[in-house]
Amino acid sequence: MFKHALIIFVLGLTLAAQAQTFPTKPVRIITPFPVGTSATAGPLYRAGKLKFLAIAAPKRLPAYKDVPTVAEAGGPKDFEVSGMTVIAAPRGLPKAVADKISADIAKALAEPDMREKFVSFGYELFTPSREQFGQYIQAESARQAAVILKAKAALD
Repeated sequence: MFKHALIIFVLGLTLAAQAQTFPTKPVRIITPFPVGTSATAGPLYRAGKLKFLAIAAPKRLPAYKDVPTVAEAGGPKDFEVSGMTVIAAPRGLPKAVADKISADIAKALAEPDMREKFVSFGYELFTPSREQFGQYIQAESARQAAVILKAKAALD
């Protein structure tokens, strides 16, 4: 759905690292289930130093059209990990000021060069109204609560 930053689900990592016992041979390192964002891991991917096996999103990202989703790669069909960048203001900020800030941000993000830059990071832009954002947060909270309950995760 709407995500600022979709987290890339990286299952394998190939580095031209040098091991102590084989100083002249590259070593292939396989790390199960490391997670990095499209913005942080993307440069390594584009440089050929990292291979994305799947993206934890409901659909492929425009910046990584050749990388399948987790479902397309044979994983769970509803596997999704996301993050977001939010600009928040203190409680009590006058509505007119909040609306002006929101409109200015939406206008800036609509500029082709800004949109292109964010898409190149693998971000999906989402500039909701306050009401839409509140609904999104409620839906995500319910979805994540279900995951926590199913996993029986607890803070110790």
